[in-house]
Amino acid sequence: MRSIATPLAPLVVAAGLFAATPVLSASAVDPLEPTFAQEEEAAPAEEPALLAIRAARLIVAPGREIENAIVLVRGDVIQAVGADVAIPEGTETVDAPVVCAGFVDAWSALGLDRGSLFDRSTRPSTSSVDGLEVYGDDYLRDAALQAGVTTVRSQIGLAGNVHGTSVALRLFPDLSDERAVLDPDAALAMQVLGNDALDRIGNVDRLLGQLESGAAYLKAQRKYAADLAEWEKKIAELEEELEKDFKKKKKDRDKEVAEAEEEGKEYKEERYKEDKKPRAPRFDADSEVLGAVAEGELPLILELHRIPEMRTLLRRLPEFGRVRPILAGVSDARFVADELAAAGVVVIVNPTTQGEGGAFGSNHLELAADLDEAGVEVLFGSGGRDASATAALPLLAARAVAHGLSPEKALYALTLGPARALDLADRIGSVEVGKQADLLLLSGDPLSATTRVQHVLIAGEKVLSADAR
Repeated sequence: MRSIATPLAPLVVAAGLFAATPVLSASAVDPLEPTFAQEEEAAPAEEPALLAIRAARLIVAPGREIENAIVLVRGDVIQAVGADVAIPEGTETVDAPVVCAGFVDAWSALGLDRGSLFDRSTRPSTSSVDGLEVYGDDYLRDAALQAGVTTVRSQIGLAGNVHGTSVALRLFPDLSDERAVLDPDAALAMQVLGNDALDRIGNVDRLLGQLESGAAYLKAQRKYAADLAEWEKKIAELEEELEKDFKKKKKDRDKEVAEAEEEGKEYKEERYKEDKKPRAPRFDADSEVLGAVAEGELPLILELHRIPEMRTLLRRLPEFGRVRPILAGVSDARFVADELAAAGVVVIVNPTTQGEGGAFGSNHLELAADLDEAGVEVLFGSGGRDASATAALPLLAARAVAHGLSPEKALYALTLGPARALDLADRIGSVEVGKQADLLLLSGDPLSATTRVQHVLIAGEKVLSADAR
């Protein structure tokens, strides 16, 4: 409630009269006497309860583990992690053989309505948040949670070259929960379409041309900001100078007016000429997004599959020194693996038995291992077109392990890897103090086919429990 200050209020409060003054009825109030209504003090917010998780094996992050560890969670944040953490008396405690961070599907369709998913009218500034299916597909989210997936990057507009911005979504049972949207603008997504190699190469050049226009727009915006600041500085200096010389200038003017009247002449005011204010460039929402990508402020996720378009992209990437490309699909990437590694490009692989882009897709289960061996950073995604595929992603990751990828790298591709690539690693992706408590409590190794998910926590809230199914 907004409080209205009166001249007497400080005196009343200082004298301790605020709480003591009774509230009088309207009929009993002397109109000449001030009255004060006692405001109810807001009750202090109740501190969230503490939850302790005892893990026989805690996977802090891929390659970092603690035996017989304790994880303390208060509200949505991890408060303490370690083997020597004390559990306060009366704290709710949960035990699990294995605890790790929730899985992330870096290339999903979960949480979006079907019409928006394949929309043809999307532009760079189109937001996937607008395509959320808040009240449907509960069973698909439940299936994903049972598989350990807590976060997805989903994208609308798959029918065109430019999809718009992706949404990073946490799989709360109720997507209308404001905590569900982890990042409304997680990346700009595009894809390279075309019936033949020349078409696809041309589309790569056109997409990169859009980034060039975004960079030019951003440069113009920054120049305008600098010019405006300089103009405002000059105006402020001139106003200060005029204020200092005001009396002298007025006296001189009065003298000149008097002289003109004596001589029968018309006095002409000296017009002040100030520098023209810089004109702001026209705002363009699409160019804003493209400029952010060109400056590396927003990742670029580009779906492409064949060798010609990958090589075209890699050849031109040095022109865009700050762009952070993440390539999705990359069916034929084993043939350019060394080039991808040299460019430091991150890839999202959908480890299915069939490739999506060409004649080399039959060996897709080995693709993750082949790229990793060449030094390419690999992430996992379910393909971005079938919402039900997210639930199968951990199983497909396990199959990639069976085809040569190390378990540690596979777990990285499901947790900390996508969190880092999407600028979410300060919140999710590992079990560390200060991060969000998006956790899996498992019966065994995260990627074992016999492991069962016992509990799933998102933002410290139990959203799935085995004993409640």
